[in-house]
Amino acid sequence: MGGITGWVDFNRDLRSDTTVAEKMSAAIRHRGEHPGEFFTPECILLHRGSLGGSEGRQSMKRTVGGEQYSIVLDGKLFDGSDVRSELAQKGHYFLDNSDAETVLCAFIEFGAECLGKLNGVFAFAVWLSREKTLFLARDRIGVKPLYYKAYNGGLLFGSEVKALFSNPLCPAEIDNDGLKQIFLLGPGKPSGSGIYRGICELRHAEYLIFGKNGLKTQKYWSLMARQNLESMTEAAEHTRRLITDSVCAQLNIAEPFACFLSGGLDSSIISYIAAEALGCESKTLSTFSIDYENNDTHFEKNEFQPERDGAFIKCMSDFIGSHHTHRLLKTADVAETLTEAALARDLPGMADVDSSMLLACREAKKHFPVFFSGECADEIFGGYPWYHNEELLNRDTFPWSNSLEMRTKLLKPGVLQGNAEAFVRTHYDNTVKSTDTLESDSPRDKRMREMFMLNFEWFMQNLLDRTDRMAAQSGLAVRVPLCDYRLVEYAYSLPWHLKAADGREKGIMRRAFRGVLPDMIVNRKKSPFPKTFDPWYFGYVKSGVRALLRDKTSILGDLLNAEYLETLLNGKASDAPPWYGQLMRLPQAFAYLLQIDALFKEYGVKLY
Repeated sequence: MGGITGWVDFNRDLRSDTTVAEKMSAAIRHRGEHPGEFFTPECILLHRGSLGGSEGRQSMKRTVGGEQYSIVLDGKLFDGSDVRSELAQKGHYFLDNSDAETVLCAFIEFGAECLGKLNGVFAFAVWLSREKTLFLARDRIGVKPLYYKAYNGGLLFGSEVKALFSNPLCPAEIDNDGLKQIFLLGPGKPSGSGIYRGICELRHAEYLIFGKNGLKTQKYWSLMARQNLESMTEAAEHTRRLITDSVCAQLNIAEPFACFLSGGLDSSIISYIAAEALGCESKTLSTFSIDYENNDTHFEKNEFQPERDGAFIKCMSDFIGSHHTHRLLKTADVAETLTEAALARDLPGMADVDSSMLLACREAKKHFPVFFSGECADEIFGGYPWYHNEELLNRDTFPWSNSLEMRTKLLKPGVLQGNAEAFVRTHYDNTVKSTDTLESDSPRDKRMREMFMLNFEWFMQNLLDRTDRMAAQSGLAVRVPLCDYRLVEYAYSLPWHLKAADGREKGIMRRAFRGVLPDMIVNRKKSPFPKTFDPWYFGYVKSGVRALLRDKTSILGDLLNAEYLETLLNGKASDAPPWYGQLMRLPQAFAYLLQIDALFKEYGVKLY
């Protein structure tokens, strides 16, 4: 876990702005207590890390051929030893085993092409002192965040937007495009968008070069369709081999670790592989799960959550012999942490799904510094209902967001300029058009590739951002081995009849681990991250929204259609369509509004 931020300006001596730099660094202190810094007249690089010692060092500098290179890095390499071996053969020397030194030497040797050699999760910045050029880059999948703002003669960047807000050159403003993203697309957002005016997100698999001649960005990796002629047996073996290799590569860490275990297929696979690896060292894996108080009486079975996790967690923990810790979250704590979760993301998020993950990470950190999570299998292996429900699959819009009418009616007429439906449609079409397909693809396979890209570019990026922010806010490092780019590339190549083996969601994963994991786990229907069903929570968020409607200092009074909102407040939790995905329904939509208000007040956001 770590974080980076920095500032380049060719029109001032930044060594006189150390106070501002300290504020930028302090804004991301939660990402690591160990600071690192590098100052020149034109550039400030800042780093926050969680580990001391040489292996944990994530900032350094080196002079080669008269050029001084300085780096700050947030992230982890999983092929670092291989990269160091190649670089050593080319004459590079290493003072330690840090990823920062490995990446820096790779950049010195290969320039931007070094990114093709790195398997890991990262965001980093390199400053070339003689050339006076800044280089920023992000990992292929986008596990580690990075934002920037360019202005005349300068550029600010940071792992989180709040670091940019700490600089007076970056006021917190939202224009109409940002409002439309929040209210029509949120909590999803377009790749590359920082939502706030003037702030951009460095896209996944993208690098940026900034110098006196200006700024340019370049994509260095993208998903390409490749023909796959494997048999079902071959595909299952290939899937098992790639997943196992990815998990094992990420287990090679010095810190103690544990696994989140929900009893679902994804977390069970990772926990099994981790337990086997530790067993070879005569060690026992620790696993961790959560639920909510009163869910034993208030749980409501639905098509997305057909049963609770408890029995499946016990089955898997007993099977692998893990030391299991189960924690019950208090509903009041989940509610009261909504604001902190929004501030952790700098944006309204998935409401209590975010705040409960924040609390879970905070509890987990009491036991281990590193946890493994099963994020992203549903996006790349077809686990969501919209891959299998024909109506959702063929609906010409984002399948996880069918609430456009509710979203637009929630706002006063004229708040959003332009046509709301056209705005959403443009973003949808742009993603679909970016999908690479094969001429031999059947219409169904073509649509499934489009669905893959929609999930990869939107839903998956949102979940990765949630995981990173909630973990970082808690001082926890979370590994997501099912995001290995090799696994993502392979999953994209799989034709649908292989991916959906036996007509099941994530069918090829089930085939891959059938006979390895208990049948009870392999056959379990996909179930999402648990949420509270306590009616108290619905009452809490309704009361909060009603209070904000009376609050003259709240931006919501200027934005919301109070008459329509009142009809929702007087309704039942199940009256309105889902706001986003499977879990965000009416209670979460109200919580989303509370988070918007909290962000505007905390950052002093102005409408532009």
